[in-house]
Amino acid sequence: MDSKMIANTDILILNFDENTRRLRDENLRFQNESAEIKKEIEELKSYKKNFWEIGKIKKQMA
Repeated sequence: MDSKMIANTDILILNFDENTRRLRDENLRFQNESAEIKKEIEELKSYKKNFWEIGKIKKQMA
């Protein structure tokens, strides 16, 4: 191997490492966003249940 091939190989390895790091970061960001969305869905389900209960109480009072 000549020095140019070694340099090109080093560049490829650095690019691969950088792309791997970016993918890990994106994956972590996606997991965090997914967890936030799941929390929001559970909160909305709770609101839905509360509104249903309020409607049920109103019917009983009428």
